[in-house]
Amino acid sequence: MAGYIGTAPATRDPTVSDDSVTTAKIQDNAVTGTKIAMTSDVAGDILTYTGTDYTRLGIGSAAQVLKVNSGATAVEWAADTVNAGDVVGPGTATNNALARFDTTTGKLIQNSSATLTDVGVLTVSNIAATIDTATQNTVTTMTGLTTVGTIGTGTWQGTAIANAYIGTTIDATKLADGTVTNAEFQYINSLTSNAQTQINAKGVGDALLGSAQEWTATQNFNNTALTFDATQDWALAANQVATLTLTANTTFDAPTQMVDGAFYSLIMIQDGTGGRTASWNTVFKWAGGTAPTLTTTAAAKDIFVWRSDGANMYEVGRQLNVS
Repeated sequence: MAGYIGTAPATRDPTVSDDSVTTAKIQDNAVTGTKIAMTSDVAGDILTYTGTDYTRLGIGSAAQVLKVNSGATAVEWAADTVNAGDVVGPGTATNNALARFDTTTGKLIQNSSATLTDVGVLTVSNIAATIDTATQNTVTTMTGLTTVGTIGTGTWQGTAIANAYIGTTIDATKLADGTVTNAEFQYINSLTSNAQTQINAKGVGDALLGSAQEWTATQNFNNTALTFDATQDWALAANQVATLTLTANTTFDAPTQMVDGAFYSLIMIQDGTGGRTASWNTVFKWAGGTAPTLTTTAAAKDIFVWRSDGANMYEVGRQLNVS
């Protein structure tokens, strides 16, 4: 009879006994959600199978996702570590532009002026960082560069480097073919005018060492005064023609800087007291083998001339008591 379970008349109690409704007696798709309750149900709960029975899995927290647990035995709510962050970009962008984060949320990106082509060509308007030349050793164009490290190889193709950026201690060997030393290059500092002009001027009316000369003006050595010493020194290079005033007796040491073929002259003058004598080193060789006796009168002058062979001083002239 319609509206009743079983075959009893309408006056019979329609109550269904426990466990009397089997699966086969339930029509497919006949159980609605309102007929299902898992106790303490909350919106968003889901029904999951534990392996032996179905159980309620309560709704997770905001932004969590449904994931399989680490043991792959059940599902659970957890943070999304794979697709974390909901990134939002601008409505339009420049083709090939590098995306940049906007603020610090990690969810906003913005357009940029730096571009990276499909073949890896990076174009930027300003670099405030270090370029790792170990991995990027070719830079095509760069403007506004303030600091450059060591440039290994390559050809400088830019405009001239401004004078303000050139150091003051460039090694001379970096110029021309590298054979000029710093000392040689520094000789230029002593020039007072064009070097070729000075060379040309020197070739007119001046003596040339490799040519015979006819002197048209007086030539002379600069006379220098030796400093008196009881053991008298005589440096010949700067004192080829010299004067020595005797203020006491003296003994001449061997002169230094003798040159083979050179002539040397010395005037010896007695001081106001007179009576001064001189002894001579064996490098002085005398005419007749005998050293001269000086004129000992006060203020008297004796003049001697020698020719050297580079080791000895040979007397070639002597004038005593010249007054």
